[in-house]
Amino acid sequence: MLILYDFKRSDGRIEEHLVPRDTNIVECSDGMKAYRVISPVRGYCDGTDPGFPGAYDKWGRDHAKRGGDSEETKDLAASN
Repeated sequence: MLILYDFKRSDGRIEEHLVPRDTNIVECSDGMKAYRVISPVRGYCDGTDPGFPGAYDKWGRDHAKRGGDSEETKDLAASN
């Protein structure tokens, strides 16, 4: 099974390679070696996600505490 991993070259560039799970070093197309690195996972929690049911409500409460929308913004939203 092949997995997509990030590999860092000696010149600092990071490339993705589809390799077997136990691969730690790859040779790039220009002959330079690259070593597997652990990359941070990118994620986003949407307030409408059922896994985070209170997130949208919390955003609404925090937004209201800060003053909410201006009258101009409310009028613009109502006209669309």
